[in-house]
Amino acid sequence: MSVDMKGIIEENSLLKNELLKTLDEKEKLVFLCEELLIEKQDIERKYRSLRNSKLGRLTIWYWERRRKFKNGPK
Repeated sequence: MSVDMKGIIEENSLLKNELLKTLDEKEKLVFLCEELLIEKQDIERKYRSLRNSKLGRLTIWYWERRRKFKNGPK
């Protein structure tokens, strides 16, 4: 009976360690997602402020045109 208990305890320990690793990876992914969201919001804010000036609108038009022809006219 003690052999079965020992096996169960070992399996439980392995599963616990696996769960802890998975939780750590999940926390890292959540942190990376939060950082990406902050970066995305910053880029969107800069884009909106760029749109407000004449030079900014011209620059954005140039970027969009360049991207359109870089991928090939459709």
